Amino acid sequence: MTFDIEKFREDLLTKRIIKDKLTLRQAAVQIGSSAATISRVERSHMPDIETFCKICSYLDADPKIYFIGHDKK
Repeated sequence: MTFDIEKFREDLLTKRIIKDKLTLRQAAVQIGSSAATISRVERSHMPDIETFCKICSYLDADPKIYFIGHDKK
């Protein structure tokens, strides 16, 4: 199983900029993380598990969708 950082990054950018029209700092407040951390994720840096969960909650997304091969046994 592989983490799809590009899909995660694209979903975050799409929701923040296109759907919600939020600045980085506004989104960070909503997510419950720092703007620097969110910026790093938007530049394809792997988030820690706590940040990953917070962003998934912000995206209203099932975390499994960001793992390639998650539906295989």
